[in-house]
Amino acid sequence: MHYEIRLVALTAILTIAFSFPSAIAQLPDLAQVPAKDEHESWEITKRYGEAWLRDWFLNHEALPEKIAVPAVEVAVVDSDGKPVAGADVVSHTPRHWVRVQSNMTIHPQPHGSVTKTNAEGRFTLPARTEPYRVLVLHDAGAADVTHEDLLNAKGQMTLERWSKIEGTAVLDGKPLANTQLLVRPDYSGWSYSIGGPRVTGDIQVMTDGQGAFTIDKVPALDGTLYLLRSLTDANRQKKATPLSHAMRYVCRPGELTRLELGIGKSVKGRLNLRSIEPEQPIDWADAVVWLRHGDSDSQPAIELPPEIAELDETARRDWERDWQV
Repeated sequence: MHYEIRLVALTAILTIAFSFPSAIAQLPDLAQVPAKDEHESWEITKRYGEAWLRDWFLNHEALPEKIAVPAVEVAVVDSDGKPVAGADVVSHTPRHWVRVQSNMTIHPQPHGSVTKTNAEGRFTLPARTEPYRVLVLHDAGAADVTHEDLLNAKGQMTLERWSKIEGTAVLDGKPLANTQLLVRPDYSGWSYSIGGPRVTGDIQVMTDGQGAFTIDKVPALDGTLYLLRSLTDANRQKKATPLSHAMRYVCRPGELTRLELGIGKSVKGRLNLRSIEPEQPIDWADAVVWLRHGDSDSQPAIELPPEIAELDETARRDWERDWQV
């Protein structure tokens, strides 16, 4: 199979054909090719001498400077220091990200493969020319470290035990039976930057007939629990799946976290259209409203009482939990 890149210069067109997945065209004299469209661009760099397709929305920052990272043999151990055989291993870089599924399986993006540790709990990483992190998942736990961490630890990775979440979901004082919930761990600590995450993923769980739920394997990271509800139109066709009733949680390795979703205060209000003229009648039954007190990038939607702003961190967290804000 052959692929073509067409490079448009000022007065000429240069076409380069190459075979995939063998070594991609060596282009030492070219710096960058303009984007094909708003979604994709071909990046060609003197530093790497390679061309690759990049997803603009998932991988948009500048390429890293070329560095020299030596090969390293890695030994994976559990929290008791015992070797972990058969663990899933993947490295992720500024050009390749990882999605962790609900069942804690790894899906490299946009391409890549998952390897496993051998019978002695070891695997080998080749020499590299860009920074990377290594994600390891196993029934014994999970870990994600930088290449600097690996070198400083002389190639040893220690898995943190999984956390466990149990809880109940209620609405208007009634259990939310057979209802979809979504847990979103904060993977920013396993990524290169908040603006360009390299690990992402959600965990979906269904409540039982009493509104109770259990998730046995959750990364030991803080995160957010949401109620997941699908909106349908007049023909019962799915329109959207908004997240609501956000609840922050804290997880620690090997510990159980109990959550009670929907125990906050009820808020009632009315939406008023002031200067907006809708193009068509609004189906208010499908309207979605977010109520929040704001974040670092926005002004508060509601003004908090002065006495709340003066609370210390622990008291403020307790207040936010009680009021579900």
